[in-house]
Amino acid sequence: MLGVTSFMFARGALQNPSNFSKTGQTNLRQVIEEYIKLCVDVQSPYQNTKYVTLQMLPNHTDTVGERVTRSRSLRDIWYVLYYSPFIK
Repeated sequence: MLGVTSFMFARGALQNPSNFSKTGQTNLRQVIEEYIKLCVDVQSPYQNTKYVTLQMLPNHTDTVGERVTRSRSLRDIWYVLYYSPFIK
């Protein structure tokens, strides 16, 4: 790798970054899952991951969004999202 410690999407792409995919849109839950896995791989600061994840959630003011906001690690974020029903 080139020493990248984090990365950022433009605001418009945060709703569902797969909009730019050549294969078409992907389920948002899958996009967030892949994003978090990538953040773990590159050791992205959890604060950055938390911000971007909250921007991707359709309604981040609900209970799950509040729990993501209180997260203090990538593991916490993962637990909230994948052991809680957050996208129907």
